[in-house]
Amino acid sequence: MSAPVRSISPTDPNDTDRDRSLLDQASACKDTDRDGVGSSPLNDATSSRVMVLLDPTPVGKPRQLLRLAAIAVPPYGSCRVRGLRQAVGIGTVLADRGSETVPPTQYVVEIDQTSPFWAFQDGNISWHLRFIHGVTMNATYNIGVSTPGRSLNYTGTDSSRLITNDGSTPAARGYPPGKPLGGLGTFRDIRYPWGFGQVATLDFEVHGPGVLGLYASVKQTDPATRQKLGPLLPPGTNTSVLSREDQFLLAFPDAVYRHVSGAILCEFGTLTRRPGANPTQGETPCG
Repeated sequence: MSAPVRSISPTDPNDTDRDRSLLDQASACKDTDRDGVGSSPLNDATSSRVMVLLDPTPVGKPRQLLRLAAIAVPPYGSCRVRGLRQAVGIGTVLADRGSETVPPTQYVVEIDQTSPFWAFQDGNISWHLRFIHGVTMNATYNIGVSTPGRSLNYTGTDSSRLITNDGSTPAARGYPPGKPLGGLGTFRDIRYPWGFGQVATLDFEVHGPGVLGLYASVKQTDPATRQKLGPLLPPGTNTSVLSREDQFLLAFPDAVYRHVSGAILCEFGTLTRRPGANPTQGETPCG
């Protein structure tokens, strides 16, 4: 059972923090599947998904680096991390070339990864909860959207794929910034699946100034060269015993990682120490 979210009372004399509020900072990024359709009354093409570059990650080359969700913690501010959410979408695009009288059409087919330890044989995703000490931002948290879903700002707060000036190479050779937090600096499974009921499972605090961020590092699969499952199955195999993801690959062998989502749930507020306490800034539990 998930731990309950504890809201700090501003009148509790045993608490050294005041003015707490619960913040659910989720990924929000331009979604190419929403182009020409929109996703809200604002007529934007945004969703909670950060789109992954579909080209395979070359052998020996840096992995894609995605900033999923980030929160700027101001000086003398504090952020108590209460939970995370993760989601991964795998899929492919079915296309019809059309004809002289019928325009080409396409349809996206995909599923969310639900097996926590599953990965493509030649690709995978790692996750990174980090804190970048000393970085200050004008806003306490960012609700803007990176367009076109990629960013040159390595220490920003917008959801995006982080790149260098050449427009394609991953920033910092795909390595996430900041110091690891709470033993979650690098983990390789979906241990906090997307859903409101599972998020309040953590309880540790970071002190500003700095940026708290959840990142994903993606090694994109290559469907043209990876081993296919179908030819290896013995005749008459009951495919229902396979994982949901492997069943999907049997039906759609060209599937790849299409998008990743992440969220940070935290109690956010101003750090106001009692008289005589040491208001040291930037202390945090590192993993």
